[in-house]
Amino acid sequence: MSRRRLLPARPVLALVACAVLWGGTFVAARVALRELGPLSLAVARFLVASLFYLPVALTAARRGILPARADLPLLTLLGLLGVTTYYLIQFEALRHTTATNVSLLITLTPVWTALLGRVWLGERLTRRQLGGMLVALAGAVLVATGGRLPDLARPQDLVGAGLTLLNTLAWAVYTAAGRTVVSRYPPLAVTAWVVLLGTALLVPPAVVTGAWPDPASLSPATWAGLVYLGVAGTVIGYSLWYFALEAVPASTAAPFLWLGPVVTIGLSFMILSERPGAPHLAGGSAIVAGLTLLGRERPTPQ
Repeated sequence: MSRRRLLPARPVLALVACAVLWGGTFVAARVALRELGPLSLAVARFLVASLFYLPVALTAARRGILPARADLPLLTLLGLLGVTTYYLIQFEALRHTTATNVSLLITLTPVWTALLGRVWLGERLTRRQLGGMLVALAGAVLVATGGRLPDLARPQDLVGAGLTLLNTLAWAVYTAAGRTVVSRYPPLAVTAWVVLLGTALLVPPAVVTGAWPDPASLSPATWAGLVYLGVAGTVIGYSLWYFALEAVPASTAAPFLWLGPVVTIGLSFMILSERPGAPHLAGGSAIVAGLTLLGRERPTPQ
């Protein structure tokens, strides 16, 4: 019989804080997308974040912390998946289908993550964890749909759904691959390298297509959204994510992100005057219940 033990407190708090911050990014992005396109928003977000991460990378270099040459391809892949590809696909998907459809399909990310964690990292899920994931996923469906099935009948919705599925796979691979890197380097240094590499990959297409954002033309509300996305959503959020991955498996960390929709509902009510219905509240309760079940045990490597 396997011995149960609670997850460490600090990684759990880091995951909860990360979910709260990332839940707010949907509202901030909604505000910024009023004036910026997907590529412009992605470039602006990570240019702001790079202002913080470049000094971090330089400080790490002065202390002799540099990525090994053999790890550069993996770090570049992390930048491509977790920064460049992830946000371009997500913002583009929102142009083709509703936010409800995108939010629903993004909840499939932990399914990919758990599968990759099992195959790639040798992680094993217990029955309680599987049950917790199902309960949380059911709650996420309620939160994302408001109790109504999404309408995917229109061709544009199908395009958006396909893009979102690619988005979830990109994040799952990013999560699983990232845990192998943070075991060899400080999480903050890894985050800095990933963000800087991902930003560098965003700049050429922005220059070529003319999607480079004009700072003078942006309103104060858009700037506020960009600062939140760059600092809270990226600098702090990514650092907390990597810190947590040092202590817990990827398949355990990923479902904590289901707290994000709960935060989004609250902020949307306060900032965008959107009122959540009973299905949203019930779904939020189910997410918390599922995460409680999930967090009571840790998967053990085989």
